[in-house]
Amino acid sequence: MAVRLKQTDSNLMQIYKSNFYVNSFRDPDSLYISDLILAADIVEDNRPSKFNIRGHRISPMPSASFKKDQPIYVYYELYNLTPDTLGKKHIKIEYLISSTGGSLSLARKIISTLGRLIGVRNEMGKVVTTFERDLEVPGKIDPIYLSIDPSEYRPGTYNLMVTVLDSVSGQKVSNDASFLISN
Repeated sequence: MAVRLKQTDSNLMQIYKSNFYVNSFRDPDSLYISDLILAADIVEDNRPSKFNIRGHRISPMPSASFKKDQPIYVYYELYNLTPDTLGKKHIKIEYLISSTGGSLSLARKIISTLGRLIGVRNEMGKVVTTFERDLEVPGKIDPIYLSIDPSEYRPGTYNLMVTVLDSVSGQKVSNDASFLISN
């Protein structure tokens, strides 16, 4: 990828070149997870717009920087979940939030998503929250979103690791994203 920026007043130019990898989701029998999109807001909305993905209007937050009083929304998609004999898809999702700056013991560790809460586990500098969820969405693409309440988190850099287990096929996928919380 290459980007060229030109300043109109001075005619100065900068070129930025970078390689990046695009995952292949070619195998129809393999489970895949998209990148995690960090957002300032996610609303269910079917009206077409450049920020609408599969019936969700997403206000992206490319800086990945959030204030303590601002919910952190996360959107991702699962590809090729295996339905059971009744056509339902069953998944177990683990959300692991880790801090690069120490313990999360003072945080209330609130994650809101649709699904049955199985448990919350605290480890040094980490919080693991596990949910079970049944999906009845037809097709091979399943959009999922959640919100994180950062109000009890200390300012600093955090990493969210999402791990999904397809309970029917037994396949597991993971992806992660880092974000910053400030006062």
